[in-house]
Amino acid sequence: MPEVQAFDITQRIGMFATLNYCLLLAKACEEKGIEPYIVISSPFYRSPSRGRNWFTYYFGHNRVDLTEPELASLKKRGKIKVIGGRNHINEFARGQASREISNEFSKFSEAQRLFDKYFHIKPDALACVDEFVAQNFAPSGQLGMHFRGTDHHRESEFVDRRLMVDAATQHFPDYESIFIATDEPQFVEYVRSLLPGKRLIVFRPEPVEHHTRDSGDNYHKGFHAVVDCLLLSRCQALIKTPSALSAWSKLFGPDLDLVLVGKPVANAWKHVAPWYNLDGLGYVPESLLYRWDAVSMAENRVISITAPPPATATAVTGL
Repeated sequence: MPEVQAFDITQRIGMFATLNYCLLLAKACEEKGIEPYIVISSPFYRSPSRGRNWFTYYFGHNRVDLTEPELASLKKRGKIKVIGGRNHINEFARGQASREISNEFSKFSEAQRLFDKYFHIKPDALACVDEFVAQNFAPSGQLGMHFRGTDHHRESEFVDRRLMVDAATQHFPDYESIFIATDEPQFVEYVRSLLPGKRLIVFRPEPVEHHTRDSGDNYHKGFHAVVDCLLLSRCQALIKTPSALSAWSKLFGPDLDLVLVGKPVANAWKHVAPWYNLDGLGYVPESLLYRWDAVSMAENRVISITAPPPATATAVTGL
């Protein structure tokens, strides 16, 4: 059996931001020739009836498995690295907090490769998605739309929701059916008012529970987030605001045509953690989509980025 390194991610962040950490740890372990094993014990998606490791509710490991007694033995011997922030990942990967391993991702496809190599999605989420697509998606083609509006102001610029509708009209006028994932229920009715001839689909009509609130039993909140992400990935085209959830939709659906509305903030939390030295906008893997050069846009199937490139474009494009 290969050498295994177990990690316990404890930082109180959203689901797909946590999965970003899994990619960084997988990259570091691949370089070191060891197998990553992920435990996520942060509270926002944990269910008392399902155990402390919510990673196992929705995802699994492809190449290694550890039993609860084995994990308990590792923990007793101090062999599980606690990840309380990206500084701990950088220290494991590069020996110091300020050396950002995320800066060493060269292409978006590398993130997809790492997930497919080490991890997988559990069958119950995939079965739910298959059933919903069969019953609701248009056989002629499905447009996806993800609008994140309520809690992202620190990490991305404000997006006028009218821009989402304008993008649909300009870039994808032939799609008659739109699947919408959003944390703002009013957004669906807004789109309906401007596009009355379109068929709008949502996975769940009730308001979305805030993803960074511990509600006691958080399983269904996490399950719905995974399903929304996967349903967006099953569309043929996607209009998205900055968000880790819909960035992962592209990871799970590499053939998606993309229109990016708005842009993330560079080094959003550097004022809190001065060692942040992230290249580009936002976080890997989404930051790899925000490259304005023609080669990257073609490779990532990005049709348009509504925001202009930063003045220091070379820092973003790598050119």
